[in-house]
Amino acid sequence: NALPAGEREIIKLIAKQVQHHADMILAIFDNKIFCHKSYFEDNKEIIKNIADFGKLEIVLSDCKRNDIYPFDIAFNALTIGDRLICKKDFICAELTQYNIINTKQGYAGCTALYAADTVITADKATIKACRENNIPYFEISGEDILLHGYDTGFIGGACGVCGNTIYIYGDPST
Repeated sequence: NALPAGEREIIKLIAKQVQHHADMILAIFDNKIFCHKSYFEDNKEIIKNIADFGKLEIVLSDCKRNDIYPFDIAFNALTIGDRLICKKDFICAELTQYNIINTKQGYAGCTALYAADTVITADKATIKACRENNIPYFEISGEDILLHGYDTGFIGGACGVCGNTIYIYGDPST
């Protein structure tokens, strides 16, 4: 096989179109980085570098994973301060001990971007969770966010925040 071992493992655990999306393979919360044991075993150096850089404790999970929803969302949560918006019944057990806002949206980390104390999303279930929990949100259309193989993409899968900077994958003018 021409792919490195870690790449082969991710393909087995997550659909090909999203196999490199960070919110599908790990979660960072409470000064910890959560990831699947098999992914860690195949990618120790990368995960350790992220953990060292962010001064994060590594927490490994052996939760059931595959490329069929909802077993692909074990780490897909939107972090908002000391809370997580996620589909509680399918998030990895190691995250269920935290303050969880349950939502119908399994791809909560994908559907939204949290920046400047505001959730930016086009997803109705995420908006509902925000509204019910007094979390400021900004609704977008999301129709121009593309993800090959799916009807639509999500802003959280197309962007990320580090400090005061929003990083966008792709060209935001198109």
